[in-house]
Parts: sequence; structure tokens; C-alpha cells
Amino acid sequence: MKVLFLLFILFFISYIVIGQFIKKIKEKLVQPLLKEGPEHTQKIGTPTMGGASFIGLYVVVLFIYFIYLLIKGNFSMEILVILITTIGYFIIGFKDDFDKVTYKENDKGLSPKVKLLLQSLVGFVVVLLLTSFNYTDQTVVDTLIFGKIDFSVFYYLFVILILVSTTNATNLTDGLDGLLTSNAIISLIALLIISIYQGNLNLALSNAFLITILFSFYLYNKNPAKIFMGDVGSLTIGAIIAINAVILKVEILFLFFVLIYLLETISVILQVSYFKYTKKKTGKGKRLFLMAPIHHHFEKKGFNEKKIVFIFCLINIISSIIGLLIYFK
Repeated sequence: MKVLFLLFILFFISYIVIGQFIKKIKEKLVQPLLKEGPEHTQKIGTPTMGGASFIGLYVVVLFIYFIYLLIKGNFSMEILVILITTIGYFIIGFKDDFDKVTYKENDKGLSPKVKLLLQSLVGFVVVLLLTSFNYTDQTVVDTLIFGKIDFSVFYYLFVILILVSTTNATNLTDGLDGLLTSNAIISLIALLIISIYQGNLNLALSNAFLITILFSFYLYNKNPAKIFMGDVGSLTIGAIIAINAVILKVEILFLFFVLIYLLETISVILQVSYFKYTKKKTGKGKRLFLMAPIHHHFEKKGFNEKKIVFIFCLINIISSIIGLLIYFK
């Protein structure tokens, strides 16, 4: 009951803080819309970098909880790793967003190479922490199909791959009002259930904190959005989900919890590959989808945003349930 009351208070504090944040940055932090994207004239002027508000709140709450645990004499490596991951990706996303807003161009953010390097660096630091402190079987991965395999030193690359791919996948998914926010809540609930089952109450609480704060943000981010989360939100959410999977040792199974982000990424890969292939063969590139990521394809087909978000959430819920059934079998 104490936890539920705490989350209830956190929800209202988050809702008020995010609302005040929107008032402060309105007309100051506006990211230009993609020129080649669907017509979103109604979204012109909507402030971005909303992730700075809810991720900032999450870091504050998590830091207070970490200090509380230290005072009680209970050091938590999981909370420390989540904090480092969150702050690391927050800084990367913030810098990327700030440059875009400052120069009023979507291609003026961090270059893909620099972003990849920084993401990999944060990934290396957190996996080094995990494998160095009382995580003797951390390099062993349950592949689901081939049983458990010890990745040994290659586990470092594996975790970095998980972090980088998930963060970029969530970044691609953040293209419609409330799409990533709602699906991230679904993914985190699945991971929350597993963390409770494993008895990892610290991780369960950290996920409960983020779910609560995200739900507050969703009320502003749902269609019609009063604020966009920006890369500072989308990259960090992906990193938190990914590192949760690593800590809980469900590195492969969590693909069921991130199916929507995976489909969004695959649609982009297929679109680019098919365009290059047809251009090489015929001299003129053809597109497999009307536009990628695939949520824009459905927009071009005439689906409204609310319908697309509902369908994608439904798919993610079904996929997450399947993943949980496999885990608890």
C-alpha cells in the first residue's frame, strides 16, 4: 500500500512538473518537422525535448532512492547501472536535440558516427560494471533455441549491440503522437512483471517509477500532442528497456517485448535495401512501402494516428503476453 501511495503521489507531481515544463519551453524549443514526411501542418509549433522533463524526473527519483538504499546499507548495482545508462543516453539525446532546435534543421544533430560511438561507450561502461560485481553468470545468455551459451568476452559486444539497436529502434518508433510512449509503457510492464517474479524489487521499483512518470507524460503526448519527447526521450527509453533485459537475463526473450520497435526498424532496412537493389538493377529506385518507418506507410494509406497507435499497442500487448508465457512456461 505504501508503494501504491508513493506512485500515486509521483503521478501527480510528474503531471504538474511536465505541464509547467511545457509552459516554459513553448515556442522556445521547437523542432522542424521532416520535409519528406506526411503532412503534419497541425503539429507546427509543437515543442520538443519533452524527454528532458520525464527523464529528468526519473533520474531525480531514482537518485533519491539510490541514496536511500545507501543510507540503509543496501548498495544496489542494478540501480547504479540504470542511473548510469539513463544519464549517459540522456546527455547524448539532449545534445542531439539541442543542436537540431538551435540550427532549426533535423540533420544538424550529432552525426550517426559520433552518436554510435557515444552509445557504444556508455554500453561498454555498464556491461563492465555488470560483469565485474557479483554477476558471475552474466556472460551466459539463454538463446531460447540453442539453450544457454556463454558468450565470454563477446558478451561486451552483444550488450553494446542490444543497447544501440534498441535505442535506435525506439528513436524510429517515435513518429506519431503517443506511439512510443504507450508502447514503452507496455514493454516496461512486461519487464516489471519479470523483475517482481525474480525478486529483484529494486529493479521492479525503478520500472514502476518510470511507468508512472511516462503515463503522466502520455497525457500530454497523446494525440493531439502538446509536446514531443525528442531524441532525449526516445533514445533514453530504449536504453532503459534494453539494460533491463540485460540485468534480468532475458536478452533474447525481450524481443517479444519490443516487437513494434523491431518491425519499425526492419521496415526501414527493407525500404533502403529494396530502393538500392532496384536502382542498381533498373536504374531507378523503387520503394517497398509508401514511406518508412512503417507507421508512416499506414498514414499515407489513410489511417489516422489514433488508429495506428491503437493497432500497434495491441500488437505489442499480444507479443508481450506471448513472451511472458514463454518465460513462465
